[in-house]
Amino acid sequence: MDLRQKLARLGSPQPGARGLSADVPPPAFAPDDARAEKLAQLRALIGGVVDRTERRLQRASGSTIEAEQPLGRSLPWPAHETRHGLLHRVERELGPQHHHGRVPVASALLPTARTVAALALDPTLESVDLSRMLFLDTETTGLSGGTGTVAFLVGMARFEEGALRIEQLVLPNLGAEAPMLGQLADRIRDASCIVTYNGKAFDWPLLRTRFVLARMAVPPLPAHLDLLHAARRIWKPRLTSVRLTEIEREILRFEREDDIDGAEIPGRYFAFLREGGAERLLPVIEHNQNDLIALAAMLG
Repeated sequence: MDLRQKLARLGSPQPGARGLSADVPPPAFAPDDARAEKLAQLRALIGGVVDRTERRLQRASGSTIEAEQPLGRSLPWPAHETRHGLLHRVERELGPQHHHGRVPVASALLPTARTVAALALDPTLESVDLSRMLFLDTETTGLSGGTGTVAFLVGMARFEEGALRIEQLVLPNLGAEAPMLGQLADRIRDASCIVTYNGKAFDWPLLRTRFVLARMAVPPLPAHLDLLHAARRIWKPRLTSVRLTEIEREILRFEREDDIDGAEIPGRYFAFLREGGAERLLPVIEHNQNDLIALAAMLG
């Protein structure tokens, strides 16, 4: 017996029941119809909320774009098949005679490890082989860090036979971090130390979080030379700021032309995810390259 029959029966007199008139009519409405209509309205309301939420998430992550196109279709840089997966990489090589402003980039190979350790106040640097150091700099989807911040560009540089080899790993979508992180882990394992600018407070904690969230083993970090700390000790008394671009201008005598402001970088990447067009990332690529080259020149 369904609900309609039960309600009709409850509203009808039963044989032998006292105090009930045999002429009482059945209910003039069907409560289950009203309930069904309300449930349908509620389902439609919930469905609308879910659809709007999914669209907002897709717009933020670029997932609608990536669902319609193969990995990296909008990237002009070659895709390399690695043991970690498909990897988009930008490469550049600077010869031993290349200068960044007034300073030759290869001068980074001249200091002794003991001198570097003294400037950094870090005894762990005293025995490192500086010819195997790895310069590291990231461009991210936010400037404040946190678990929601992604490094969509990982820039690395290392010396090979006196030349500075720059390798930049570009993330074509937010769900393809594993190849990039795997390549980064390989480079870190091969390095005697890493060299950053504010990397102890920002770049490395962010990258370590990305490894954890990707369920990948965090590579053991070798000695870490954060040049920001040394720059503060050496140049803070004579400079109003020790921002990297300020060090370039005042110490290295290098002036960047049409350099993108760091605050614009996350927006450019999200625009690339939404609408494509790798030309949006070209100023970011150049900015990151200049950061890496400046690290080598500054160390020299």
